[in-house]
Amino acid sequence: TVQPREEFTFAVARRYLVAAIIAAALLLLVVALWPGPAVRLVNRVIAPFANIGNVQAASLRVVPGDIVLAEGDPLRIEVTVPDSRVKSARVRTTSEAGQESVRRMTGLSADEEGNPRFALSFPSVTQSFRYRIHTGGALTEHYDVTVVPRPAIERIDLHYDYPTYMYRELAIVEDADGDIEGPVGTKVTIEATINTELSVAKLLIDGQVHSDGSVQTQDGKSLCRWQVTLVEDMVGGRKWGARLEDKHGFVNWPADRLIRAIRDRAPRVRLLAPAEDELRLKPTDTLPMRYAVDDDHGVAQTEMLLAFAQSEQPPRVLPRPVDADPRRYAAPTMLDLGELQLAGVSHLTVQLRATDNLPAELDGPQTGHS
Repeated sequence: TVQPREEFTFAVARRYLVAAIIAAALLLLVVALWPGPAVRLVNRVIAPFANIGNVQAASLRVVPGDIVLAEGDPLRIEVTVPDSRVKSARVRTTSEAGQESVRRMTGLSADEEGNPRFALSFPSVTQSFRYRIHTGGALTEHYDVTVVPRPAIERIDLHYDYPTYMYRELAIVEDADGDIEGPVGTKVTIEATINTELSVAKLLIDGQVHSDGSVQTQDGKSLCRWQVTLVEDMVGGRKWGARLEDKHGFVNWPADRLIRAIRDRAPRVRLLAPAEDELRLKPTDTLPMRYAVDDDHGVAQTEMLLAFAQSEQPPRVLPRPVDADPRRYAAPTMLDLGELQLAGVSHLTVQLRATDNLPAELDGPQTGHS
C-alpha cells in the first residue's frame, strides 16, 4: 500500500517550493523594473505566434500604424529610432495573397533629440496589405493598411413627375447620364446607386446643400433618393451634384451635372388656307378655312376673333377634332359671312387665337394669335 502523504512529505517538496517562490519573485522584480519589455517577453513566450514586436521594437515610434485609406489615396510611413547607431530601415509588406516584399526606407533629418528618422511613401494605394518595420535589431508588430472604395455613383435613375395640367404620365429614365431637364413645376426623383455604404448623402445645387437624401443599404451598397422641383430660376441651367460620405469619413470626388428647367411656351396658331392676307368677298359668301395649332403641353381652346364696324365681336370657339392630339393638330373650319350683319361694312378682320392650359399659379394661361 502506498500512502502519498507519507511518500511525499512537505520536507521533500520544500526545496522546490522555495525555488519556485524565488523565481516568481525575480520575475515580479523584472516586471516592476522594466514593465514594457518584460510583459512583451512574457507574451512572446506564452503566444510565440502573436502579432507582437520584439523587445527592441518597443522603443520605435511608427506613424501611422494601423490605418484605413480610400482607394487611390497616398500613404506615408515614418519611423523614429531612439538609437543614433541605426543607419537604415526597411518596410516588410505582406499582400492579401500572402506575398512578402521588402522596401528600403529613405533617411530623413534627425528629430530634436537627434534620433534617426526614416520614411517610405506610396503615391497611390489600391489594395489592402500589412506591414512591419525592421531596423537594427528591432522588428515591429504587423500593422494593417485597409483600403476601402471611395464613395462613387455607379448608376442614376430619374423619375419625372410632371405637373397635372400636362396630362403626362410618370416618366422613368433608367441608367441616365445624370443631366436633368424638364418643364417648370416638374418634380424629379433622383435614385443613385452608390458603390459603398454611406452615412451622409446630400444633394447639392451650384455647390450649396439643397436637401438630405434617404439612404438604404444592402449588400455593401447604398441606394440614395433625392427629390427636386424644377423652378423658374433653373431655366438658364444650373449644376447639381452630391456629397457622399461613408462611415470612415471619406467623401466622393465632386462631379457636376446639368439641371435645367424649361418654360411653358405660348401656343402657336397658323392659318393654312386661304393663303392670301386680303380677300374680296360678297357679304353672302362662305369662306372655307384651315388652320394648324400646336403647343408644348396642350392647347385648351382655339377661337376665331372677328372685328368689323370698328368693334370686336364675341369670339367663336372652334371645336377640336375628335381623337386629335391636344398638343398639335390641324383642322378645317368655315366662315359664313351671311350669318353676320355686314350691312354697310366694307372691311372684316379675321384672326385665330389659341390658349394653352397653363394654370394661374404658374402665370397662365398663355395665348397665341395667328
